Amino acid sequence: MSFTRTSAARNEKLDELVSTMPGRKYIEEVIQHAVKKAVKETINGELGRLTAKLDAYIAKLEEENRSLSKKLDDLRGDIGLEHKTTKKARAEGGNRPVPDVQYLPVTASEISMVRRAMGRVTWRQCTQGHYFSVGECGTVAQSAVCMECRTVLR
Repeated sequence: MSFTRTSAARNEKLDELVSTMPGRKYIEEVIQHAVKKAVKETINGELGRLTAKLDAYIAKLEEENRSLSKKLDDLRGDIGLEHKTTKKARAEGGNRPVPDVQYLPVTASEISMVRRAMGRVTWRQCTQGHYFSVGECGTVAQSAVCMECRTVLR
């Protein structure tokens, strides 16, 4: 085995030595394991960094939400609005507000125009006196919830 100065010849000789070297397979496995370990550590580090960044962002959003909720409650108090919640929200322990829906009075002529426009429907009232329409047959075929007071319509 003669020593040559060209890099191509050196690479050839090195390849020849490595290919005939005892334990070559073991060395390749060690290198592959080290590369996999380094890649895994890099990925885990990046995932940890992204998780921490996401946790910080979520905490910031939650703080902004608390701040905005407090401001909204203060504004409601300033203008004298009650803060109502739905039965479902109370049961779930939440505090989801029911919108305070306020309508302008509707005249008899407006009601008749709506009835004519809707065609053949039957009008009923919920237990609180809010109007709702029932399809052409006039029979309530399924349960629904009043959009005003959330009572079950039958």
